[in-house]
Order: sequence, then structure tokens, then C-alpha cells
Amino acid sequence: MKKLVNLLLTLGVLAGLGYVLWTGFQKHEASVEETTAEAAAPAEAAEKPEAYTLTLEKEQAAALAIEKEQLQKMNRPAQRMAYGSVIDPTPLVALDSELAAAAAVAAADAAWAASGGATASAASTAILKDSRNNS
Repeated sequence: MKKLVNLLLTLGVLAGLGYVLWTGFQKHEASVEETTAEAAAPAEAAEKPEAYTLTLEKEQAAALAIEKEQLQKMNRPAQRMAYGSVIDPTPLVALDSELAAAAAVAAADAAWAASGGATASAASTAILKDSRNNS
């Protein structure tokens, strides 16, 4: 009997927690949808400007010293917004110079080997072992 009471009490607590979590998630989803709808509403309002109509009687316009002129049609060029980012070319230039230096070393090594000399690594070892090299 005691085990059954403990089981029912545990299930009741779990059911209560589940209900609280469920309602919390439902309210959170509803608030997210409302926020999204509110964020979309100003964007639509910004795209479609409201039309205002102002009416004045001739006496009111004369009292305020407002003069009317006929509007003239004019064409405006189309405008477009564009965004971009500037990339620093310094690393690319450094890599290009390193590649050119490596190509020059490879060409010199190939020329040295083609002329019947030793490989470049053997030549550099010989230069280092030479006692006349003071560098």
C-alpha cells in the first residue's frame, strides 16, 4: 500500500511538472510568434508609406500666407543600396612572393643538376664546409 501511494505521488508530481513545462513552452512559442509579427509589421509599414491628405479652406490658407504651386513631374534615377567588405591583399602578395622564390630555387636547382653539378643541397653543404666561406 505504501509503495502504491509513493508511486501515485511521484506520478502526480511528474504530471504537474510536465503540465507546467508544456504551458511554458506554448506561451514562449506564442510570444516568439507575436514578436516576429511585430517585427514584420514595421518593416511592411516602412515599405509602404502612409498617404496623408491635408485640406485647407481658402480663408485658412490666406490667413497662414500659404501659396500653392502646381507640382511638376520629374524623373529620379534609381537608387540601390549595396554593401561590401574590403579584403587586405598583403597576405596574398606575401604568398605570391614566397611562391615566386620557391619557383626560382627550383629552377636554379634544375639548372645546376642539368649542368652536371651536384644537387643544390649537396652544393650548399659543400659551400658551408668550405673554409674560405666567411659568411
